[in-house]
Amino acid sequence: MIPALRLGARQFSTSVAAAAQVARPVPPPKGDVKDVKSFLYQIGRNMEPLASKIPSWDAMFTMDTHALKSLGLNPRQRKYLLLWAERYRQGRELRVIKNSGKRK
Repeated sequence: MIPALRLGARQFSTSVAAAAQVARPVPPPKGDVKDVKSFLYQIGRNMEPLASKIPSWDAMFTMDTHALKSLGLNPRQRKYLLLWAERYRQGRELRVIKNSGKRK
């Protein structure tokens, strides 16, 4: 077997994730969103108090889940913030996603 084809799944996923991070641009603030605090206020779910943990606008759009975890964000907060960071990058309008509560 060719050694290059024997890459483990871990090596492959790490290199793909690294390449994906480099390709993502940091969008400029626009409209009512002027800084990290106003971004977190716009997306709702009581995310605004986390503004003191995120150092800058650029950091918010370049951090991954591991970096957010080291800042003390719980999994739901990390997932929600990364979701809205990507949507903002794509140019979507910010709005609160209502929490449906308990699943039935």
